[in-house]
Amino acid sequence: MRRIFSMGLLMCVCHGWIQAQTPAQFFAQGEQYAAKEEWASALPYYQSAYERESDRVEYIYHYALSLIHVYDYTDALQIL
Repeated sequence: MRRIFSMGLLMCVCHGWIQAQTPAQFFAQGEQYAAKEEWASALPYYQSAYERESDRVEYIYHYALSLIHVYDYTDALQIL
């Protein structure tokens, strides 16, 4: 029982940490993957930054760019 409680508590703390990240932090994580040209890995981070702050030009551009690199042209055009 104690182990289950500890696991649940850990999951809540981790989930809260993920939710507490700022758009800039998501963007920075995406940049790390993009620098290595791992566009599929960068995409969810750019998407998260864009979803949280969709009026920032750099978030729009990099999210669309990562979509283009994973061959999702339709969504990229909708974003742009």
